[in-house]
Amino acid sequence: MDLNNGRATQIHSIVSISAGGDSSILVRGDGTVFTFGKADNGQLGYGENLTANKGEKDNISDSKVNSAYHKTVPSQVINRSDDDITLDGGITNTYMQNVAEADMGSEHSVLLVNNGLVYSTGLGTSGQLGNGASDSSDGYVRVVDSDGNYLENAVNVSAGYNQSATVTRGSNLYMWGNNASKQLGDDSATTKSSATRVVKGHNIHETGDYLSNITAVSLGNTVTTAIKSDGTVWAFGTNSSGSSGDEGKQQLRFHSMILTNTGSVYVWGHNEENTLGKDDNNNSSEIEKLESIKNVISINAARYNSSAITSDGKVYTWGRNDEGQIGNVNVAS
Repeated sequence: MDLNNGRATQIHSIVSISAGGDSSILVRGDGTVFTFGKADNGQLGYGENLTANKGEKDNISDSKVNSAYHKTVPSQVINRSDDDITLDGGITNTYMQNVAEADMGSEHSVLLVNNGLVYSTGLGTSGQLGNGASDSSDGYVRVVDSDGNYLENAVNVSAGYNQSATVTRGSNLYMWGNNASKQLGDDSATTKSSATRVVKGHNIHETGDYLSNITAVSLGNTVTTAIKSDGTVWAFGTNSSGSSGDEGKQQLRFHSMILTNTGSVYVWGHNEENTLGKDDNNNSSEIEKLESIKNVISINAARYNSSAITSDGKVYTWGRNDEGQIGNVNVAS
């Protein structure tokens, strides 16, 4: 549904969708972005000046922080209202355009414009917006590097609980936000409000000062997992359940998943709600192959449950089910 034209219409040509916390963000094939859900910290990116959306406020106020504000249908996100001129990077006519990718974190969102620029909006008290400040924003702000220059040449973005990441065209990994569990990988526990490059870690085969040749990254609560071009997996952050122990990966809270290019799924970490799919509640500090499903093409790890899609179009879910969240008849884990 779409209310930007004052009437309900169907949103079509969706190329990606991401859900985090109580909000969701989706990107269409034409590069426009729509969000819906909770809007208490500006994570939906509508900006204070909602007149561009022709009055369809739907319980959203000009106030940045109010738990009552939400958006019940997807609507197109707009430029920051305090910009008197059009921002660089393909943002025109007050609406965000030419967007290649977007991700929703717990209470903030990050998006990538197709010329390699990165923008963010929402809760920023841990520096997760990456604009050099620790303030929240209800409209998209531009991410900067540690020198205060606008970050460029990004090829993908990821939003975690209260941290964010991007991989640049040179396969370098940059992160910003909360770092209390060293999840930013810069060999410190200091929160960063600007994009900071991840250091190399402890491996005798790694040369140089920084982690390089990164092809993908996934952010959880306090754990980061990255994949290098040689197929090796690098993890840093909280390890209380073995969670920071290849085609894709997903990890959230304290369990992790990896999808290989042969369609196999490997899991490790927290398993209290059978989030690892092993039919027991034992945590695992070692990576284990999930033998119950094969030919997998996509995976997802939520806080207390997991899911996978196989090549024949079947969807598998497991984990906590006290509110029916894994989509079967029984309400149990």
